Amino acid sequence: GGLMDNAFKYVHDNKGLDDENSYPYVGKDEAACKFRRPSVATTCDGFVDIPQGNETALQEALALQGPVSVAIDASQESFQFYVSGVYSDPKCSSEDLDHGVLAVGYGVANDPVKGQQEYYIVKN
Repeated sequence: GGLMDNAFKYVHDNKGLDDENSYPYVGKDEAACKFRRPSVATTCDGFVDIPQGNETALQEALALQGPVSVAIDASQESFQFYVSGVYSDPKCSSEDLDHGVLAVGYGVANDPVKGQQEYYIVKN
């Protein structure tokens, strides 16, 4: 876990992030950082926080900038067993956010019961 802003700051301050081949995930704490500047796969020139709950700003960022990291409430059991389709649970909080995902798009679904439903396309 952790805050997405901290990850962006780390990549920015360290002038990049290694590729997975040169710094593979091992699932345990390592004694020392193995970051090697020659293996940098990406950098971060900066980032901007969108005001929480401002869906217009989120949609503008998706349309103009591309993918946006967002925080969601993933604590509901329904999320743990989600498979596909538009996910919606009235118990989800817009304040207690505990999981980061990548929003890559948005749209409107026509549900025969619920009518038109706005949604976001996210990568978990």
